[in-house]
Amino acid sequence: MAKIEVPQAEGLYDPVHIKKLEKLQDLNISYNTPLPQIVVIGGQSAGKSSVLESLSGFPFPRAPQCGTRYITEVIYRKHDKDSVVASIEPDCNSTFGRRASLGAFKANLSPTTRDGMTIPDIFQSTSVAMGVCLEVDEARGSTSLYSKDVLQVEVTGPKEEYLKIIDCPGTPSEPVQGFVLVVVPCAADVEDDPDVLRLEKADPDRRRSIVVLTKPDLAMESASGKEVVDPVEIILKVIGPKYFVVRNRGENEATSDLARRNYVEHAFFNEDPWNQVHNQLYQPLFGTRSLRLQVQELLMERTEQYFIEVGKELKARLKHKKNGLEFLGETRVNTDRQRTYLGRVAIRFSDIFNRALGPQCAGQLNFSVDLQLRLAAQVQEMSKAFASILFSRGHSYYSEGEEAYQDHEYPEIQDLLSEAFYCSRPHGSGIMDDIRQIYSDYCGGALGVFKNTILPPLFRNQTRKWTKLTLAHVSNVILVIHDFVYSALRRSCPDTHVLQALWEFHKQGFLDCYRRTIKHAELLLHVKCEGDVVVTNNLEFERLLAEYRMERRREAAKPSRGASRHGMGNREEIHHAYYEIARARFVDNIHQQVVTHFLLRGEQSVLQVFTPEWVLSMTSEELRSIAEEHPDNVRGRQELQQEIDNLEKALDAIRA
Repeated sequence: MAKIEVPQAEGLYDPVHIKKLEKLQDLNISYNTPLPQIVVIGGQSAGKSSVLESLSGFPFPRAPQCGTRYITEVIYRKHDKDSVVASIEPDCNSTFGRRASLGAFKANLSPTTRDGMTIPDIFQSTSVAMGVCLEVDEARGSTSLYSKDVLQVEVTGPKEEYLKIIDCPGTPSEPVQGFVLVVVPCAADVEDDPDVLRLEKADPDRRRSIVVLTKPDLAMESASGKEVVDPVEIILKVIGPKYFVVRNRGENEATSDLARRNYVEHAFFNEDPWNQVHNQLYQPLFGTRSLRLQVQELLMERTEQYFIEVGKELKARLKHKKNGLEFLGETRVNTDRQRTYLGRVAIRFSDIFNRALGPQCAGQLNFSVDLQLRLAAQVQEMSKAFASILFSRGHSYYSEGEEAYQDHEYPEIQDLLSEAFYCSRPHGSGIMDDIRQIYSDYCGGALGVFKNTILPPLFRNQTRKWTKLTLAHVSNVILVIHDFVYSALRRSCPDTHVLQALWEFHKQGFLDCYRRTIKHAELLLHVKCEGDVVVTNNLEFERLLAEYRMERRREAAKPSRGASRHGMGNREEIHHAYYEIARARFVDNIHQQVVTHFLLRGEQSVLQVFTPEWVLSMTSEELRSIAEEHPDNVRGRQELQQEIDNLEKALDAIRA
């Protein structure tokens, strides 16, 4: 017989892809996109270990007692030093003690022992640690044959490839991810095999899967050659390159190298009866060498897609890093650059503030991330809640429309703010008792005479809860605005050292603004609630008064209404009409003057404390005390620039 030439197996990866992966590793680029992986599934004793060893070179255990009883992950990585490290990832449903015990399992193998001599010992120790029974003891009865724990073996070395191979015991209960090899013995009913049927549904086009038929030599021992070859030939004719036939290594070939195994396998398929189908038409479907070529082709397609996904991830990271570097600005080595930096911070701060106050703010800010930046909407909701409570009950508390901010976060304003106010509803007896008492005190009981002096004390009694209600509302608005100011400043200034310096420098300016606001609110309360003169020029007063008098006349026409009721009712109508007008005017004044002018939009509002104009007026000493760059920030900028350079080089390597 002529000598058979058997080409040596090559690596599974394309050399170009290897260089790209090496470049990413050299640049110390990490990414979340997982490496392409090969998942091998099949029944017990299907020959998976032999197939895996032929493809990867890793000596998976082949003895019956060392068969796959748990998921085994073999991860290959290129590294300067050779190493093989085995560990166990415990089942997530394990007890705490079991997870701790299995998590401590470690096995380090010397590179010189990777000839299979000690690998079975590792699998034996792993099975014992997991509590897997390798041989059923009849005396002890049935024990666990499989485990949900995962054995992880990391293989590194200068000649290794970047690859992850997963050996699954039996038929997985869940869909597997990655490139799939389904291993089935030749003697089995291949077309009805559960793994093959599942594969047909999951990957009908076979773009990421291959069926491998194994143990053709053992099938020959239990059946005539024709009984085995005919079904295989039918499969090959119908399905073509989706099935491969390989010969497993025999027990007497444990010490043979890869070249010798390929030679024996090639010779086997050139003997009768396999040479009947091993011709020019089907030759590419026989042998480990042909299987490797197909795996290489499919793996190349998966790797191309992998680099596309990695490229997308790195582009997004590069954009984020560049935005961060731009946000930091240039190095602040002198006062000019310090002034430029603070000026940009002030512009960003003013821009955030103005957009948050305008109607277009919903389209400009990411409110799902920073709800406290919804300033205009929050203040409007709080003002509506204040008006609603004042109109309906005359007292206030933190209602559903007002978010109760915790002032302990800002101790600098605790002394300025009023406490939350809560009180009962208005008395059910009505206002007539107060009118009779005040009327008697001021008018001597003359029911037919009306004097303007009766309205001020009556109005003071009716508005005695306004002070606490109003100051509680203003305090809550101040808390919201104070929190917004800090949030906007933090978003505008990425340097935490500068942020704290700015906050400390301007804190007094913010407090002065709040004091002016509270003082003006107290002035409005004094004028409205404590004055001795009740006056209104609002034309709406006459209309309301006419309506109330008309209603009184209708009531007076009813039986059992006396003159006393008639006289007191006239005073109630005047007071009621005036109270309606005064209350609406007071609510508007609080919102327009106190909240809008003094806090938000006036010339001395919080928005005018930190402005670009203020930055231009700063002295050199002030600039250095606030904007001088901290050494930590210098190092951070250098690290950020290095990351950007590495990401750009990594993207260039991927595109090459």
